[in-house]
Amino acid sequence: MKHIIVLILFSVFFSCSTVNRSNVSEEEKIPDYAVQMKKMYSMEMPSDWYEHYFHGTLSYSPIEFKGTENYGLNYLWINISEPKEDLSLIDYVKLMNNRLQWESVKVENTAYGMCYVERRTSNDGGKNFTSLKNTYKYDGKFYKLIYRAEDKSFYKYIEESSGMMNSFKILKTE
Repeated sequence: MKHIIVLILFSVFFSCSTVNRSNVSEEEKIPDYAVQMKKMYSMEMPSDWYEHYFHGTLSYSPIEFKGTENYGLNYLWINISEPKEDLSLIDYVKLMNNRLQWESVKVENTAYGMCYVERRTSNDGGKNFTSLKNTYKYDGKFYKLIYRAEDKSFYKYIEESSGMMNSFKILKTE
């Protein structure tokens, strides 16, 4: 009888510990592409923003939008790509903007070479959005940072998002 009780307690103990280890929500898991991307840059994120992932990008949003209908609509996202053909920064920007109406704002010289800065307004689902995009070419890769927000939220978060974009640093990979 003691052996049966010990076996039952033993199985209960291990089943509980297994559930606890595997009970990580999908939201808490960091996708492999995000882990790889985070090795390629650094950026300062305000304490009232959080990191999330979708469509092969790392995204950052104000915490106030987490779990609301505005989740995924107001964000700063980062994408890193390496095209098959060798393109200049300007040719890459033209190729990417073939379908979308981005307006050139300025071209800046940075520690990583030129940064092409653009702005765009759009309508998505009856809501108006404003976007700012910084595009860098460094070591054969293109780094895009896009801050996109509903018009009513755009200026509320412009300082924080600009601070994040300005703190962006490409890490040298070997």
